[in-house]
Formats: sequence, C-alpha cells, structure tokens
Amino acid sequence: MKELNICTISDIHGFPYWEVIKDKVDNYDYIVFIGDYVDEYNLSDSEIYINLVNILNFKKDYPDKVVLLWGNHEIQYLFYNKNKYLCSGYRSSMFLQLFQLFTHNRKYFQLAFQIENYLWTHAGVSHGWYTNRLKKKYVKRNERIDKNFLNIEPEDKNLADTLNRLFELNADAIHDISFLRGGRCHVGGPLWAHKTELYSKPLPGYHQIVGHTAVKDIKHYNHYKGDDTSTTFVDCLENIENIKEPFYKIKI
Repeated sequence: MKELNICTISDIHGFPYWEVIKDKVDNYDYIVFIGDYVDEYNLSDSEIYINLVNILNFKKDYPDKVVLLWGNHEIQYLFYNKNKYLCSGYRSSMFLQLFQLFTHNRKYFQLAFQIENYLWTHAGVSHGWYTNRLKKKYVKRNERIDKNFLNIEPEDKNLADTLNRLFELNADAIHDISFLRGGRCHVGGPLWAHKTELYSKPLPGYHQIVGHTAVKDIKHYNHYKGDDTSTTFVDCLENIENIKEPFYKIKI
C-alpha cells in the first residue's frame, strides 16, 4: 500500500478555521474531521449553522477524501431523547434545525475511521470499555439477551466497522458516559471517553487519534515499550492563536 497523507481537524465548534485546508486538498489522501461541529457560546446560531453546511458541502465535493466523524455535541441534536446526551453549549433554538440537517445528511457521517491499526473516533476507545462493553459475548439472563454487552460480528472488517455498525443500531454502550464526565458508567464510550481513561488504559495494538478533551497543543502519548500503541489528542483549536500547526498531520 502506498504511503498515505492524512490531515485531522479537531473539534470545530462553529469556527471556520478548517477552511484553510480547502486550498490544500490535493496534499492529502484523507481529511478527517474529528466531530463537534456545533455549540459555541461566542457565535450566533446562523454562524454555526452556515459553517456546518459548508463542511457538509466540502464532504460532498470530496466524498472519498473527506471523513466526517460524529461528536458528542452532534448526538444531542440527532436524537429526540437529547437530554440523555446533553452537552455544554446546547442550544434549544437550534434543535429542530440541526435535527433536520443531521437526519437528512446522516449518511455523510460515521462514528469511526480506520486505516491499518490507526483508529479515529471523537473521544477514543479505552481498553476498559472495549473489554467490558464490546469484547464480551451476549449473556443470557432468564432466557433473554442482555443487550448491555455488544459483540463483534464476523462480517466486521475492523474495529471501526464494528463501531459504525453499532452506532447505526443505536446501541446504548456507544453512548456510555463515565463518572469522570458526569455520567453513571464505569468507563466512557467512543463519544464520551475521558482523557484519563485513554491515558491510563489505552487499547493495545492501536494508534488512536481523538478530540473531545481540550489540550493546549497536540499531545502524543506512546504508552508501551513497543511501537504499536499510542494516543494522540488533537482538540487544540481553542488555543489556535498560540500554536504553529493546529491540525494533526500524519503519514501512514
């Protein structure tokens, strides 16, 4: 396989910072948006909405190159039971508008993206969540299937394929929120995982690129002595004026 150039754009939250990449599309094989396109206190509803529409049009112009991942801030507008996933910055004034936009354009978004053992999700997959919520087989209780445990099907090509399938099934575990994020679960899922969960117990054998947790600059952690496990936190756009390179660029 040829070497691939990939650019990751972290949590936008309504700002048009990403537009500088438009003139550099030919430089990359993939441009991955890590999610969280909405909810910013300092922008108007129209600014946030127009920016999101522009991102969608960018995806439609380059459908095989641009990857749009779901973030936890989008989920509260995608589902009617939004209060279950309510995030800071939520705007009731935009609910119907964003619900319609995400529903009508759902096919352009996905939960996970993977190349070899490089995995992109909004918040990351910790070893604890993978082991306790994904790897376990279904458990029968009183002859009924306990759907708290998810499974990996034979037709799943890789972990991203599994995560995308389960998201489309609206599996509860995908939306797990741990106590570190104000939830009730022991560990957070790929939309809500806390940085501590990924740093202390990363998923062995994967290089993960995640947003969700704000950092002053792009942070890369190589967790083990081997070179097959790492986590890169890229949610640094809040500090864009103080960093030289706001987007994470990698060659695989």
